[in-house]
Amino acid sequence: MSKPTTVRELLSSPGKWCKDEMAKNVDGDDVDEFHPEACQWCLLGAIGVVYGPTWTPQYDEAKRKVLKVLRSRRLASRDCLAPTSTFNDAPTTDFPLLRSVIEEAGI
Repeated sequence: MSKPTTVRELLSSPGKWCKDEMAKNVDGDDVDEFHPEACQWCLLGAIGVVYGPTWTPQYDEAKRKVLKVLRSRRLASRDCLAPTSTFNDAPTTDFPLLRSVIEEAGI
């Protein structure tokens, strides 16, 4: 598989998305988002795969775009220390909501 160019491409179906871990393998075990056996990613892990490694300008810009959408939709509070992960892992976040945030953020 070639490297995806967008988070939208990487998280193209519900089976490619996960909660509570940066990435998981086919057995559901926690793995690093860059691990060759990773087949599911959380939103932040997917941003890392596409725009990372973490703390690059591209990674930071993608996170800023997501945060802007989350705050405009009131899906993240200003005092939350990890708004992207909190949104991803929230019980109320489902795949259609996640995809709509990704689409609006343009990542």
